[in-house]
Amino acid sequence: TLMEKIVIDQNRLTGTIPLEVSQLPNLWISNFSRNDIQDNLTNTFCQRDQLLEFLATDCLGNVVCPCCSDCCDEADICYPPNRTENIFDRRMKQRHIASIRDLHD
Repeated sequence: TLMEKIVIDQNRLTGTIPLEVSQLPNLWISNFSRNDIQDNLTNTFCQRDQLLEFLATDCLGNVVCPCCSDCCDEADICYPPNRTENIFDRRMKQRHIASIRDLHD
């Protein structure tokens, strides 16, 4: 398939992400944040031959994603995992995510 981007944030989705989604060969952007997904992406998205340029999800709680570029918290603030950022960095990241959303609207 030619699908390159999946942006399904803020849709109240539950369950897991189908394995086939992680195997889409042309996929380079995925945003699953602000849903109620419960999944471990370590053996799916994180094992791709070529990692995604942008992969966002809710890493606090029900999702394990060591290769995510952004993790979102309950306050809808997204930031790189395992990194503490100051308020300016968080705002810049939010603007980046908003600009990616604008590309899809």
